[in-house]
Amino acid sequence: MNLLRKLADQTTEGSLSSKFRSRRIDAFLNHCISIGAGLNIADVGGTLYHWKDHLDKLEGMRLTLINIEDEEEDMPAGFSRIKADARDLGFISDGEFDVAYSNSVIEHFLTFEEQKKVAAHIRRIAKNYYVQTPNYNFPVEPHFIFPFFQMLPLPVKRSLLKTFSLGWYEKQKDDSSAERLAVSIRLLKLKELVELFPGCRISREKFFLMNKSFTAYN
Repeated sequence: MNLLRKLADQTTEGSLSSKFRSRRIDAFLNHCISIGAGLNIADVGGTLYHWKDHLDKLEGMRLTLINIEDEEEDMPAGFSRIKADARDLGFISDGEFDVAYSNSVIEHFLTFEEQKKVAAHIRRIAKNYYVQTPNYNFPVEPHFIFPFFQMLPLPVKRSLLKTFSLGWYEKQKDDSSAERLAVSIRLLKLKELVELFPGCRISREKFFLMNKSFTAYN
């Protein structure tokens, strides 16, 4: 399990996760080139850390990080931030951005109804979107780093989380905290992602011929 965690740790240079993240950003930036120059991009749920190794590739672009968490670091040139919940972006005008980008964020909303709200805002605030999320059917759940964790019954998840430290989470002290954590991630199936983004195109990220994640874009 420690080996899986090391491979999945995007903060570890050379890890599988960091390589996948870098490839995703490069693919996104290539997609941006096909849209146009000097783009105004909204990163819904994004952080500065996500972009830190790619700042030189963003020349001429404006990037706004939209996140409910506080960002302590000073923003580099071309970056700005908005503290907001992705379910409640009504204050942003329709089509205000050229592209809405989101990486491994939408699965952190507890219900499909909440995910619908996030997707609707992403589609509304920008003329184009590019949304990546892990595949529900991939054998290893990427947050808990446990085989098929997403498919287990809630009581089993609760018991595992009270017994072990899994993935990026410490062992939980009681049923209540274990259940809150267990339901805090809702991975999407491909058909659900397509329902959230009607008419989208789908890019498949592969790992040993299996679909590790999907990206919906237009």
